[in-house]
Amino acid sequence: ALKVQLGQRAAAVSLLDETLDDVLPESWIARTIWKQIQGSFLDTDDTDGFVTFCRHRLRRRTDDLDARLHLAEALSLAGRRDQSIREFERAVELAPSRRDVREQFIHQLVIADEVPRAIEQCEFIVKEHPEDAEALARLGELQLRQGRASLPVVKEAINTWRRITGLKTDSPLPALNVAELCRRAIPTFSPA
Repeated sequence: ALKVQLGQRAAAVSLLDETLDDVLPESWIARTIWKQIQGSFLDTDDTDGFVTFCRHRLRRRTDDLDARLHLAEALSLAGRRDQSIREFERAVELAPSRRDVREQFIHQLVIADEVPRAIEQCEFIVKEHPEDAEALARLGELQLRQGRASLPVVKEAINTWRRITGLKTDSPLPALNVAELCRRAIPTFSPA
């Protein structure tokens, strides 16, 4: 951080990059290093420089999931959504069981208005986590968004949300959440 403040970003990033090689990828230290590297580029609006850094790192370490995710995010920031989506696809291939990676991918697909693909990813999460009320709620919202509120789509979303009420819990909260989701869906549907 001090080298960045002194205007020695290249040296700082190189040192941080080397340090990143020596820590566990999912550790808090790795996350901190990535924040410092990313900040050194984005604080000066050098998104392209950050993209270049991530690509360089991926040439050396093709299986670096964090570099892949940072690259995908940076590409999205740079307005290169198609490239960003390709990188998210590669990240999902690297870590198919990582829910957080799929959720980031879903977010990017929604931004790119590729809702059917976002639904596919969300359905995968629901399949892996059938008792997860948040995943079911998100799936219903995506279904509703995709269908532009036609009656069959509203029914599909509501049926997805009904699955939440069947989850085993002593709390009334899931039922209240379903009621709220349905209430919010009503204004989006207006029969012809």
